[in-house]
Amino acid sequence: MDRFDQTMSQVVRSVDTAMDHWQGNGARAAQGRAEMEHQAGNHLAAGLLAVTDALSAGQGGIGAARDAVLHLVTTAESRGMTVAEDGTVTAPAAPAGIPTTVAAIAAVDPIMATMALAYLEQQAEAEMLTVQIHGGLIAVDAADQAAAAAVAAAIGALAGAAAASSPGQGVDAAAAPYVNGSTPLPTDPAALNALWRTFSAADKDALFAKDSNLGNRDGIPVADRDHYNRLNLPTLTASAQATVDQLTAQHPDWAQGKNIPTQRSDVDFAWKYYDSWHTKLQAAQDKLSGFEAVDKQVAGRSDRFLMQIDDGGRGAIAINNPDTAPNVTTFVPGTGTKLPDIAKDMGRSETMLGQAIASGAPADSSVITWYGYNAPPEIPDAAHIHWADAGAPRLDSFQDGLRVTHDGAPSYNVVLGHSYGTTVIGDAAAGGHHLAADNVVLLASPGADADHATDLHLDGIPQDQVGQHIFATKAANDPVPLASHLSDLSVAGGPAGAVANLIGEAVTGHDGGPFGIDPTSSDFGGQVFTSDPGPTGPWYYLGYNPSVHSNYWDVGPSGPCASLKNIGDIMAGNTGAVK
Repeated sequence: MDRFDQTMSQVVRSVDTAMDHWQGNGARAAQGRAEMEHQAGNHLAAGLLAVTDALSAGQGGIGAARDAVLHLVTTAESRGMTVAEDGTVTAPAAPAGIPTTVAAIAAVDPIMATMALAYLEQQAEAEMLTVQIHGGLIAVDAADQAAAAAVAAAIGALAGAAAASSPGQGVDAAAAPYVNGSTPLPTDPAALNALWRTFSAADKDALFAKDSNLGNRDGIPVADRDHYNRLNLPTLTASAQATVDQLTAQHPDWAQGKNIPTQRSDVDFAWKYYDSWHTKLQAAQDKLSGFEAVDKQVAGRSDRFLMQIDDGGRGAIAINNPDTAPNVTTFVPGTGTKLPDIAKDMGRSETMLGQAIASGAPADSSVITWYGYNAPPEIPDAAHIHWADAGAPRLDSFQDGLRVTHDGAPSYNVVLGHSYGTTVIGDAAAGGHHLAADNVVLLASPGADADHATDLHLDGIPQDQVGQHIFATKAANDPVPLASHLSDLSVAGGPAGAVANLIGEAVTGHDGGPFGIDPTSSDFGGQVFTSDPGPTGPWYYLGYNPSVHSNYWDVGPSGPCASLKNIGDIMAGNTGAVK
């Protein structure tokens, strides 16, 4: 590399010397060409260095993954186990007369039972080592592929630099540091958007080869996000399927619900091992189901845009392109939201879009079903703010991204939340944070992390006018908004117990829960609109009915319910028609 640089410098020095005796247009042209070649040589040197760095980093990654596998192999062998070439670990055979199944242990004396449990424990350890070694081998392969991709990207950048050194063949060498990883992409949506627009298609493809989650970055235009996320979805699905297959192959009988150990005590080893295995299998199956559910929503649909998908349970699908839509609504669902069930909320988004169009919104308006945060799994989990704290920055960044990628005049943007989703929205707009939205809609809110509408901040809206842009509603028989009357959301007893606790303290008159007061309260200072009360619940719920919590999108024989009509008017920008 030093000789290369010295040679290019010598070219310039030689020309400088010649210029002392050569004047005129030809001389100036020769000097300009020499300087251009020197600059091109610098680009080539940087490209060669990037290739070297990629090779070095790849060697380190592969070496670390290999060392981890070798450590596991050494551990297995030190315990008398054998390791096959494919990574399968086999424990020593059981001593003569020792039962080899959990069911048979109960029939032997305590000493034999202890020996049998020790044998089963070693068997289980061998199985776990097998899983770890197989995972390590996958990591080695992944490191190898990552290294190959990095080297390919560096070589591509080098080729670009080489092409750029020839007149008339311009390639943006400025993308090389981002492709080879020496410079990270900006996390600020506006900065990333400005940079993205300077990249060529080849640059973008090279970035995707380096980072398969590229399409999840806020600030990248929606069409590009959709393109790269659709490319990544089959890879994510295949990986999840491989994990399911691997876990199922470990215990095919358990996977079929057969020969499952009976829990005899809290320290029962066989049960704990089964429970750990089952938890992993369930998580892998849920992840696979989520990817398959997303694929069903976007496959073959040019009007659907996959704006986010990752292996952490998050995703976002837009109906119509938000970058070209005049009206854009981001729908943030609440407790229990998970990718396998995204069809339900996509249906709600379609219903809201249809109502907005009926209320006067342009036909190319867009609604985004935003599963971009990990929601509380169950009602008792929704007693905690940390789910919202984690999701709020993601929502904030997502909305900023919509603003900077939009084509033409700014779109009219609404952020609409349901249940715990309203808490996420409030969290994203409170505490000094600002949310890029023209209007906010809070459906059946347990509290928006605020005690007054002016505790929230919307970009471009004067603080004393924010209350005019916060719309809230609740059905009279929906028990969830009662949470804003609780002093403590730590509930127990499952959904029924949660509802009972909500009602029990709410009727005492307490106002202002951990997530703030009821946004439909006059003290909150927002715009309250009408919802149908919904059917009355059983007497032991004092008339409240948990099923009403899902009725805000109902369309009956006589047409849309009151809440849906109002939602449509807000989404269309007809806020004066809201009742």
